[in-house]
Amino acid sequence: MTDNIRSLRDVAKRKIVQAISEEKIAPGTVITEAQICVDLDLGRTPAREALIELTANRVLEKIPNVGFRVRGIDKKARDDAFVILAELDSLAACLAARKLSDDDIDRMRELTDLMDVAVKYCNFTDYDSLQDEFHGIYVNACKNRFLIQEIEMIKDSVLGYAFYSDDKKMLMEKCASANEQHREIVRLFAECEIKELHKYLTEVHWAVRKSEP
Repeated sequence: MTDNIRSLRDVAKRKIVQAISEEKIAPGTVITEAQICVDLDLGRTPAREALIELTANRVLEKIPNVGFRVRGIDKKARDDAFVILAELDSLAACLAARKLSDDDIDRMRELTDLMDVAVKYCNFTDYDSLQDEFHGIYVNACKNRFLIQEIEMIKDSVLGYAFYSDDKKMLMEKCASANEQHREIVRLFAECEIKELHKYLTEVHWAVRKSEP
């Protein structure tokens, strides 16, 4: 698979998961490749690849000759997944701590500033994309492709990875709090405090995600 096709597939996958998380596509709904292409403005090949991958990750269920049914959110399964994600993400962070460049650190700082702007204007879709890039910087820097694949698989399988709500005030508070945690993560990377970084990610940052309703 070429990098371009993989990139388009990832965009398609993210759009589908976001639509489900925002309940624009409700649990139990049966969707088709053609419908997704039209509704989410996707090409057929990346849409097909995304649907196959999300089925493998149990976000969707394949209905032969019909389409794909959206699975409901299983809170226990989500919480269990976050326990694993916390450990894998913190492992990636520890492996990456001495590999991050000054440019990487600067970009992470820049992303926290951009997330502040997104929160200020209630642009939670942009916030989600920015925080995903933030974590992706150190996950990709760990240079362990098996670990990276496992992290991506778990993230894709957990509906509600990004928290959505009609209560904008509450959502702003949650995102602002999470972004302060991002700043602390950057500080720990910059000072290469690896043990504290592992503890902070597992016991604070991802622990908060697990507790969300």
